[in-house]
Formats: sequence, C-alpha cells, structure tokens
Amino acid sequence: MDQNNTKERSGLRIVVLGSGGTLPTLSRNLPSFALRREGETILFDCGEGTQLQLMRARLGFGPLVRICVSHLHGDHVTGIPGLLMTLGQSGRTTPLTICGPPGTSRYVRATIESLSLNLDYEVLIEDVEPGLVWEGRHYNIEAVWTDHSIPTLAYAVIECERPGRFDVNRAKELGVPEGPLYRELQAGKDVHLTEGRTVRSKDIVGPSRPGRKVVYAIDTRPCTTVAELAKGADLDA
Repeated sequence: MDQNNTKERSGLRIVVLGSGGTLPTLSRNLPSFALRREGETILFDCGEGTQLQLMRARLGFGPLVRICVSHLHGDHVTGIPGLLMTLGQSGRTTPLTICGPPGTSRYVRATIESLSLNLDYEVLIEDVEPGLVWEGRHYNIEAVWTDHSIPTLAYAVIECERPGRFDVNRAKELGVPEGPLYRELQAGKDVHLTEGRTVRSKDIVGPSRPGRKVVYAIDTRPCTTVAELAKGADLDA
C-alpha cells in the first residue's frame, strides 16, 4: 500500500493501493484505488500485485464486488489475472463484476481461458459506454470518456439521498430505549412507547442529506467531460 494514501469520510474509505505509472517502484505500486462503502469494496483499475496491496491494506477479498477498469493499457489491468487466481484460492463463491471500455471482456475472457482458471465463482464481464454503468439501491456508478491515447473511462460513484442524522441524546431525553426503535425512527417511522406516548421521527432525525460523490479519472488530458463529471464531487482522484 502506498504511504499516506488512505482518505476516510463517514461511512466511506478510499485507499490508494497503487499510484505509479508504467513501472512499479518500491514505494508506489501500479494503479489501483479501492473504495470501501458499507461493507462493499469497489476497485478502480487493477495494476500488477493489487491482490497483495489489498492484503496489506487489510481490506480482505470477500467484500470486493466490482472492478471498474479505466482503460486497457497494461499497467492498469495486469493485476487482474493474479487477483482472479487469488480469489479462487480463497474459497470465493459470490460473483465478481468487471467492467471497462470495449475490449475489456475480450481481455478478461482470454486471461481466464489462457490460464485455464477453473473458478468456483462467476465472473460477470461488461463492456460499457459512457452513461449509467450501475444502478443500485444505495448508489449509482456513471462513466464518461476522457482524453487519452486509447478509449478511457472516468467513473463517478454517486450515493442516493441519505437519511438525516440521528440525535442519540434527544432520543434518550424522550425515553426511547436503544435497539429496534432507533432503527424505526431512522427509517422515518414514528414509534409508540409502552406508556402510551408517541415519539415522532422528525423530532429525532434531521433533514435528509444529499449523497456523496467520488470521481476517479486517470491518464487524461484536461477535458470538459471529466470537468462536468467532477462537479459537486466530495473527492476526486
């Protein structure tokens, strides 16, 4: 793991597993960024030795759900074969999704076939274009073209609107016992206490908050597509 390379916001952790280019050095691995959110890890690029960097960062392999490839220059993808093998040896059974610009599926499938990888987990491979890459319950992933010598994508992870902040002290003042009732209030439901009182969610939970936005753009000249994607970002890398 590169030195001094972890950034953390509430519920989000960004780890720079590698920030070198073309050639690794003793202190900088080839490109790979990990985003940990609510127990899931998304990788952006997968330079050589990324599986070792994941171990050094103590991120583990189980939470890894997706690899987003920016482009098919070797220093951004040569870690995929080793990572696939390591995941296979670690007993993984849950699917792994790999997405990237056109040609990504050909590269990954050729890797699996050439190395005769008999994996006990499914590898879902998607060649993607600019636009909405992933739509989920809690966040979306969008992509745009950058300005590089080959087709290259920049990605944005955009959270959906988040619940307001829960005021624990206020809940205690109103006599709400810790436990399931806290979750109901956080979900916007009013709760009824045993003594017949009703505590309203809006008296405990603040107004909803906008989701956060993390942008990954690498190996690009200045361009309007990336500038537009990065508008309103909480973190760009």
